[in-house]
Amino acid sequence: MVIGSLALLTLGLAIRSWSAGTLMKSRQLTTSGPYAVVRNPLYVGSFMMMLGFCLLCRDIPTTVFVFGPMALLYWVQVQFEEIRLAKLFPDTWQQYRQATPRFIPSKLQRLSLRGWSWREWMDNREYKAVSASVVGILGIYAWYLFCMGQAT
Repeated sequence: MVIGSLALLTLGLAIRSWSAGTLMKSRQLTTSGPYAVVRNPLYVGSFMMMLGFCLLCRDIPTTVFVFGPMALLYWVQVQFEEIRLAKLFPDTWQQYRQATPRFIPSKLQRLSLRGWSWREWMDNREYKAVSASVVGILGIYAWYLFCMGQAT
């Protein structure tokens, strides 16, 4: 269970990092890389990370508590962002929206890292997600060690 949880968390973080390194916020409608597969790969990666963390905690109420409100908040945010993108990119948004699913890929295609940029990754502050994930994993591990010490 721990290895699967860490794999899910790592995959989510990789999707977020790939997305953040490709995203050209407000300058251009990003339709390449992970954005060629789904319109919201950052949120897909975030959900995978949250599920990975919840599974590491092994607590169903926590999972429900995290996923319920987060799903609602993300849904509202996605609606807001789509309205904003339609205004920012009126010539390309509608075609992209119709061709690309929101969260779940309808087709898998050959994906590449072409277009990924360290500078975009840094400008989009994705290092914060990486740092927070490392701190979270270490915190869960420390808690686990503390609890194991209490049990003996």
